Amino acid sequence: MRGIIVALVGFVCLAAMGSDVRMQTFPDGARVAFFGDSITHNGGAMLRIAAHYRTAFPNRDVRFYNVGISGGGLAAAEMYFDKYLAAIKPTHVVFAFGVNDSNSPDGFRERYAALVGRIASLGASVILRTTTPYNEFGKGTAAARKGRNEAHRRIADEIRAFAEERRLPVLDDFSRMSKFLADGEEVFSGDRLHPNDYGQWRMADTLLAAQGQKIAVFQPLDEVAASSGLEAWHAQSQKLADILSCEWLLVRDETLDLDAKLAKVRTWLETTGARPDANRFMVGLAHRYSDDKPRETAIRADMDAAWDNIVARCRSRCMN
Repeated sequence: MRGIIVALVGFVCLAAMGSDVRMQTFPDGARVAFFGDSITHNGGAMLRIAAHYRTAFPNRDVRFYNVGISGGGLAAAEMYFDKYLAAIKPTHVVFAFGVNDSNSPDGFRERYAALVGRIASLGASVILRTTTPYNEFGKGTAAARKGRNEAHRRIADEIRAFAEERRLPVLDDFSRMSKFLADGEEVFSGDRLHPNDYGQWRMADTLLAAQGQKIAVFQPLDEVAASSGLEAWHAQSQKLADILSCEWLLVRDETLDLDAKLAKVRTWLETTGARPDANRFMVGLAHRYSDDKPRETAIRADMDAAWDNIVARCRSRCMN
């Protein structure tokens, strides 16, 4: 497996590791999957990267896929690897798990390495991301959980060490986001765990900066989608990420058929989801799953069609 993983860095020019990593831009025909937890599921960083590529490289067809699993760690990555990642046939995978494994890190390195090996077996190049920090010491609405940031740091250290050992590119979100926090930037939402819209912009810029690119200024996500013409594509992409996240959070049983999965989610809505203290995010996710899961194949086709239209328009403008 070591030999396969080392071969992955063929697309990377490694001037240095860690936050100084240097990578080539994604080539024409690339299929880039963002494979991670709820921070990936958010989609804000991926949309900004996609928007940059449409502007900076209008003649390239570089496709982006959100394979974000809210609440998921390595166990979720293992469960849905074939159905939701391998099925995309990615050429590049941005691998960003670890936050949800930080409180039970036993065996993390071995399972992490095995998943990277599975990505290599797809013929895809891998870009690792460390865990983001936990906003234990900065501003936040939720009460800080003492020691949580140190747990994130330990996993980030594991990922950095693994990347150095295997000569793989790693984007050091822990160090970079920690610096922004220390500088007084508000890069996290009120729950102290998830980057806010500004933080997602910072994470997009981390990847693009490693490719020698730059997002000039911060724009709210809806403005980015509108100005880049990516609104329809992004909406379909997020529906697919919502379906996957609900599969993990509320279904978590791939032996069930479609009707049984829908019944399980609807039962949750009628019981736990109906309580006054029910998690609003989970309730919304369950409702969207009930509506969209039966249309999953059509949604995927709609997303691809929307991207085809975007590329065609960009290339037409360039020719004219």
